[in-house]
Parts: sequence; structure tokens; C-alpha cells
Amino acid sequence: MTLLLAIVALILALLLLLVAYESRPTGAAYGTDFNLPLRRRERHGEQGCLVVATFNIHGAKGTDGRRDLRRCAKVLEGADIVALQEVHAATRFGGRCQAGEIARLAGMGWLFAPTRMRWFRHYRGNALLSVFPVIEWFREPLPHVSGRSYRNLTTALLRIDGRDVSVLCTHLHTRAGREVQLRLLLQRFAQLPAPAILLGDLNTRDDDPQLRALLDGVARDALRRGLGGRDDAGRVDWIITKGLDVEAAGARDDGASDHPCYWARLRFADG
Repeated sequence: MTLLLAIVALILALLLLLVAYESRPTGAAYGTDFNLPLRRRERHGEQGCLVVATFNIHGAKGTDGRRDLRRCAKVLEGADIVALQEVHAATRFGGRCQAGEIARLAGMGWLFAPTRMRWFRHYRGNALLSVFPVIEWFREPLPHVSGRSYRNLTTALLRIDGRDVSVLCTHLHTRAGREVQLRLLLQRFAQLPAPAILLGDLNTRDDDPQLRALLDGVARDALRRGLGGRDDAGRVDWIITKGLDVEAAGARDDGASDHPCYWARLRFADG
């Protein structure tokens, strides 16, 4: 009997381990809470102007194989709003959420948007960092048809110089189903009133028909407008705007990740 109980206990333990190890998508969420910094730094631009950035940090793992959150934070110097992708959540053993640590170093508020659960906790996701107040936010899972690399979309409403500005942050799939995710994302962006900003790693190049249809309308490819002939034809990271003029744009690539950090300086279109 003792042996039988031991076998049953072992089987149950293995099943629990298997359930805990399996990745699961996070659901939708709405909130008004936003993690504020202990020391908020001031915006870099003058009133009516803001600097936005998108950065796939690859879990803070640089091209040299080292994980360095300080290096990631340094790349973001000068940005007022940042979308981060491939962010690791806090661990159960004292580890901090990478988004929170980068935001602390940068003097910005932050919101972690987990895309999946593992070991009965948030595991991976995206994040929004901002020096501006966040009024509310909504996180929704994106359609998923292949693999375990779950994705989501966060839409946040920010108050900037007395105006409401919508900011969308996401990281799309590389596999089958990306087209469906992209269609939903672009629909969400098109439905929002200006001014609005879309930031993220879309794993999509500029020859995609859905993306081209949006950019041939009222939306603007801020990076192409700012970089001109210096833009990378194979770029998959995007800053798309409406109701905002593009004053400048650039890319910073110091090996902090396998992606450059892209930024754009924007101004409200009505001056």
C-alpha cells in the first residue's frame, strides 16, 4: 500500500509539474492603475512635442550574450513614451520585472502587459513606459492559431499637454496567423480618433498589403518620414501615427538587444 501511495504521489507531482510548465495565454484586462516612478524625470521636448520609441529588448540579452537592464535603459534616454517587447516578468525568487527595473532607471512610469502564464505566474510580455499620466488602459489577447508564443495588444489613453492621446503597443507573431493579428491591430488603430500612436514589433515589412493600405490613408510611417533613405527596407519595428507631425526619427543600436531601438520626435499636427 505504501508503495502504491508513493507511485500515485509521484504521478500527481509529475502532472502538476507538467501543468505548471505549460504556457497559457493571459486574458483581457482593464485598468486605471499605472506604476509611478519614485523620481519622475521631466519630459525632454517642449510643450506640444514628444519623443516616442519602440524597443524589442530580447529579454535584455545583448548581442554579446549578456543581460544588462542598465544598458537597455541608457538606450531609451530622451524618450517620453516607450513600447517594450520580449520583457521578462518578475520571478518568484526576488527577481524584478524587467519593465519595472528599466522604468526605474529611466525615471518613467510603467505598465507590464503579460502575454502568457507559466509556473502559475506571469512569465513574458510587453510593456509601456511613459513620463505622461495614463488615464486608462485595456489589454486584449490577439487571435492565436499556432505555437505557444501568445500575443496581445495594449491600448492606453494618455494625457499630454491637456490632450487625450491613444497609444497602442504590441508584438505580433512570426508564424501563421500574423495576418489575422495584423488585421485586428490595424482595425483598432483606424477606429481611434487622432492623435494616436502605434508602437511595436509587427514582424511585418512595408510591402505588406494590409499595412500599405493603412499608410496610404491618414496614417503615417514616422520612421520612414524621419529616416528617409537611411531607413532599413527590412525593418519590422514600427512607429505609426495620425494627427501628429514627424520632426525627426532615428535608430540606436549599441548591441543592447538583437533589435535597434527606434525613436521619433512628434508634434501635434495643429501646432
